[in-house]
Amino acid sequence: MANDPGSWNRYSYTRGDPVNRVDPSGQIDCWSYYLYLTNTGFTDPDSLLGNCEGQQGETGSELDPCSQLAEEFGFSDDANCNDGDGSSEYAMIQPTLLAGGKYSISQTAAITNGFNAAIGYLDNPKCADLFVTEGTPDFATATAVEQLENTTYGVTSMKPGVAAVTENSTWVELASNGAFFNSAPNANGTVSETGPNSNGKDTTFTFASTTVLQAFILLHELGHQMGVLPPDANKAINGANSAAVLQDCFTKVNGVYQ
Repeated sequence: MANDPGSWNRYSYTRGDPVNRVDPSGQIDCWSYYLYLTNTGFTDPDSLLGNCEGQQGETGSELDPCSQLAEEFGFSDDANCNDGDGSSEYAMIQPTLLAGGKYSISQTAAITNGFNAAIGYLDNPKCADLFVTEGTPDFATATAVEQLENTTYGVTSMKPGVAAVTENSTWVELASNGAFFNSAPNANGTVSETGPNSNGKDTTFTFASTTVLQAFILLHELGHQMGVLPPDANKAINGANSAAVLQDCFTKVNGVYQ
C-alpha cells in the first residue's frame, strides 16, 4: 500500500506486526481474529471481515478495533486503543511461565511475542485443523488456542540443535541456548536456521522474522502436546513434523516462511 511504508518490504510479515496481524492468504494482512474478539468483545466479526476470511482488497486498518471505521460501527474499545488516532495498543496475552522461574527480560519478551504470534497463525482454519480435526473452524481455533493458554513454558539449557522439548500436554521447555532465543537476523530482517527436512537431511529454513520463527517452534511443540505429531524420535520424524506445521500454518514467499 503506497500510504503505508510498513507494507513496502515484502519480506516483512504483516507489516512487521506478526503479533496483532495475520496473513493466511499471503496477499493481504488483517487483525488477528482471536485478539480481535478478546480485545473488543465483539461476538460476530465476520460481517466486518474480522477473521480475514474471504476478504479482497481490504486493508488491515479496516479491521483494527481502534480504527475510525471500527468506531463508526460502535465496537471500539478505548481501553485498548492508543489516543484515538486509529492506532492500536493491545495488551498482549501473557503466556504462563514457571512459578519462581528465573527468566531474563529478553526471554520473557521472546516467549510472549512468539506465543501471541502463534495464536495469530491459529486464526487460519488450515493451521487450526492441523491440531484439531473435528468441529467447526472456530472450534478448532478456540481449542488449539486454549491448549496454548494452558501451557507452562520453562527455559533450560539443552544439547546443541534442540530448540524445545514437550514434557507433557501442558508443559514445554525452551532451550536457553537454542534457536528460540538466539537466532540472529539477516541483513534484511529475516532469520535462517538449520534443521532436518522430511527426509532427515539438514536444510536451511528462512523465516520472515525472529517472531515468526518463535511461533513456528511453539506450534511444532503444540502438535506434540495435542498428540497430532509423533515424538521427534529421529531427524526424519522431526523434519516431517516441521514440514506439516510449515505447510499448514505458514506461507512461503520467495523462499521465506511468513
